[in-house]
Amino acid sequence: MSRSRLEPPFWIGDRLSASEDMALLKSTVQQFRHLSRMELTATLCEILPWKAPNGRLKEAACRQLLERLAERGMIRLPAKGRIWPPSNREVEAAAPLPAPEMTGPLSALRPIRVEPVPAAQRWTWNATMAAYHPLGYRRPVGAHQLGR
Repeated sequence: MSRSRLEPPFWIGDRLSASEDMALLKSTVQQFRHLSRMELTATLCEILPWKAPNGRLKEAACRQLLERLAERGMIRLPAKGRIWPPSNREVEAAAPLPAPEMTGPLSALRPIRVEPVPAAQRWTWNATMAAYHPLGYRRPVGAHQLGR
């Protein structure tokens, strides 16, 4: 793909990319340069929105576009590195917290707070989610990522 074919408007897969999309893409990559490539593609797919008919994010197409733009010097991607969050095998190796026995109405547990998981406790959190959550452990994406 030549450089001129990456100047808006152009088609990437089934999506017509306009100037506004390209500006949003470039500013997002710059603003969130601390994210991994995987996190960037998921985030961009969510905000564009860029989804397949089944509702899944079109991350592969987005990643391909980002790599093409980076090859041509139009954006700067973070270095390839270790994939975060951990694989299911790594989560299974961590020990989950014991499940406390809770009985009674929810109002008896108030106040309830939701707080970010500290980096040092992420392995334990992921293992606990894998052990007790009805849906099991799943890698979070986009807005669902844990704070760093």
